[in-house]
Amino acid sequence: MKEHPLVSILIPTFNREKLLPEAIDSVVSQTYQRWELLVVDDRSTDDTKQLVEKYTKEDDRIKYLFNEYPKGVAGGRNFGIDNAKGEYISFIDSDDKWLPHHLEDSLNIITDQTLKFCFSLWIQELNGQLIYDNVKPDKLQHAIEILKPDIIDNAIIWPKGFYEYSIINWLYCTVVATLVVKKDIFEEVGKFDENLLATADDEFLSRLFHNNNFALIRNYSYLWRWGKDNICAFTNRKDQDKLIYHRKYAIRSRQIIKRHVRQSDKFKDLRGCIIELDRTIAEYCLEIARAYKKDRRLRALYYYVKSVYYNYDPVPLREIRYMLIAGIKNAFASRLS
Repeated sequence: MKEHPLVSILIPTFNREKLLPEAIDSVVSQTYQRWELLVVDDRSTDDTKQLVEKYTKEDDRIKYLFNEYPKGVAGGRNFGIDNAKGEYISFIDSDDKWLPHHLEDSLNIITDQTLKFCFSLWIQELNGQLIYDNVKPDKLQHAIEILKPDIIDNAIIWPKGFYEYSIINWLYCTVVATLVVKKDIFEEVGKFDENLLATADDEFLSRLFHNNNFALIRNYSYLWRWGKDNICAFTNRKDQDKLIYHRKYAIRSRQIIKRHVRQSDKFKDLRGCIIELDRTIAEYCLEIARAYKKDRRLRALYYYVKSVYYNYDPVPLREIRYMLIAGIKNAFASRLS
């Protein structure tokens, strides 16, 4: 690394006083030390403020920001970006943590290759177990064979066609919590969409990838905890309301991404991208329909039809048929009783 630019690290948080210390400590423990940490509190009702203020007294690089009104994760990140002084911006969630080499590895590849941003691999912690193969090696190898990127040491420099390839081939290898990006890129692509209270990351990345090549560091630098209070943690029937909430925003973000894709002249296979985005929307609609099926049948029917509209599939059609038949039988049974 030829220089040591200032990095502004943003942690949006809400009622995470018990988990937040590990995230902050993982920043303090970075081998790269020229940073400022902005903890953006979305009006927590626990002792988050008192906790962070203890850190600010011990380290003047750590700062506490308090949202004027509840803004959600996207709004918290944007507030942090507005107050950041660094040449580079990075993000970490308040219940997760970085490994010590994260910033140093990222800045080395960005500055050496004159890139605007990079990502790295992550470890997922689920029910006490660590999962390393979140990016499937065979999918990554296929992308390398097709796109023929430059490979520098342990980093893949993806060309501008990566985003189109990732949509069509379902290659998911980028998360915002491993992103290190030049601050001035937000003037080019805009910030996070605050109307998306979930999945704003996906929509933002679609704009970020549009005109830029970038690096993926094939080294694990982030521990992503899959906790019960995560917005996307729905593993049983009790989590159905959370699933519905998340999937509705996921549908909205995919619809916005579709608009970006249609307006772009960068995509060689525009039809292929639209088909795969529609397929994802249809899948989310089907999940919502199944969540509604037991208690709100009309809403379930609406999302079943919406799923078929976006991607014709006999499965939701069969489920609609079964639901209608069950409804007719119940109606007759109630009349006879």
